[in-house]
Amino acid sequence: MLNAFFVALAVFVGVGGHELFGMVMLSRPIVVAPLTGLLLGDVQTGLLVGASLESIFMGVVNVGISSTAEPALAAGLATAFTIQMGGNVGTIIPIVFPLAVLGLQFMNFIFSFVIGPFAPKFEQLALEGKDKSITALHFGLWVLHYALIPFFAVWLGSDVVQTILQSIPKVIMNGLTVAGNMLPAVGMAMLMQMLWDKKTGIYYILGFVAVAYLKLPLIAIAVLGVVIALVTAQRDMQLKDMMAKPAVASASANDSEEEDFFAIRKMFWRSGAMYASVNPVTMGGAGFCYAMIPFINHFYKNDEKKRREALARHVSYFSTTVPLASFVMGIAGSMEKENSEKPDFDANAIGSIKTSLMGPLAGIGDSLVVGTVIPILLGIALGFAEGGSPLGPLFYIIVWNATSIWFQKFVYFKGYELGGSAVELLVGQKATAFRESVLVMGQVIVGAMAASWVSISTNLVIAQSYDAETGKLTDVTLGSKLDGAFPKILTMLFVLFAWWLMAKKNITPIKVLLLFVVIGFVGSVVGFLG
Repeated sequence: MLNAFFVALAVFVGVGGHELFGMVMLSRPIVVAPLTGLLLGDVQTGLLVGASLESIFMGVVNVGISSTAEPALAAGLATAFTIQMGGNVGTIIPIVFPLAVLGLQFMNFIFSFVIGPFAPKFEQLALEGKDKSITALHFGLWVLHYALIPFFAVWLGSDVVQTILQSIPKVIMNGLTVAGNMLPAVGMAMLMQMLWDKKTGIYYILGFVAVAYLKLPLIAIAVLGVVIALVTAQRDMQLKDMMAKPAVASASANDSEEEDFFAIRKMFWRSGAMYASVNPVTMGGAGFCYAMIPFINHFYKNDEKKRREALARHVSYFSTTVPLASFVMGIAGSMEKENSEKPDFDANAIGSIKTSLMGPLAGIGDSLVVGTVIPILLGIALGFAEGGSPLGPLFYIIVWNATSIWFQKFVYFKGYELGGSAVELLVGQKATAFRESVLVMGQVIVGAMAASWVSISTNLVIAQSYDAETGKLTDVTLGSKLDGAFPKILTMLFVLFAWWLMAKKNITPIKVLLLFVVIGFVGSVVGFLG
């Protein structure tokens, strides 16, 4: 039971910390698994498990409100089972994945039926002007939401589950190992689906071939992707026009009085906890309001009616990619200041601009952050993590958070400077070239990732050849022939097959993952896959 408690603690730190501090990526398998290993006294196994699971769950990032499984729970359980059973991580993964899917359903139950009913309370508190109560409820729901998840981990980490796993026959375990090796193909296909566009799909092939044929490292592929993206953007529209500063800006942090500036900075540092009390009714609305509280209290300190209206305005529905949410907060803050200073200002415009920016920013964020930046950093981190090196998770956590915080701070103050004029910059025609260039870069990276981190092969013997030196017959496999014509062709075909099932046949990722487990298991038993 003590081991189960450690698994629960690692999952709580990962999942809860990720939401509390603003997409800091503590919930990634490459982080949770080593942490679990550290608590259980075997960091090396945790590092190996984290690297193996990350290649599968790389495509499992919450996009909007959708996900496929709970990666942190899978990482904690897989590490514990591998250490305690002395098993092969490839054997454990197919067993753990259904538990991770079940864990997600448990989280969704809490999300909908435990946290959801509290959503109307935020609006009531806002209308009453009780900003301290909003803050207390915001973090109270965070504790309630993420403290319940570890209990599920404790149950799954019990001796009963381990006894069941240890009773599985060896032939089945071998089949599950092969099945586990196939699951990263689905993870790559999920990323591919997120970025897919008919005009840019060919760049996926380019990234794949660059690794399979030319053996280029992922960093070189990333540079190549950036160059191609810039060329594409310049072809459609000159970058100088895209980045030109609008002639009119609503406000500037540099022009604010010192007291105003401190309120602005305080709002930024609160923005990371936007999804701490995420609920199905308003998503990050309560967290958005929590971040705005110091700003609202400062600028409406002499007008209680407007202060309450502003609080109520910002507990309404809001959802977009976390690193770009601070941009909207900056814009909203600038417009709130203007509303506090101008009696004829239309306060309804603040909500309208928030609503109009959610979709475009989510599209940019999901393709740029989830589909491009995160895979690049994870790919590099996985390279560092080979052989169980701690450099992998350390690199990922440090580089991601340093980059993310700098970026969020930059767009936050830029949003405050631009105010309402930022809408045209993001939803107008000038943004099209930028978004398409991001898709191009993402396709190149995902293709390279698929060739680097997915390995599907066949050991099916199709002939025998005579070795004159040894005087013995050697087997000629189908896999060697296929790789001779097109290296890793089987890997590419399975990734494309998974993408086709999800994108064209609308089959859910969970079903595709389970299908690949079956294909891998059966393929191993009949001797085709190995």
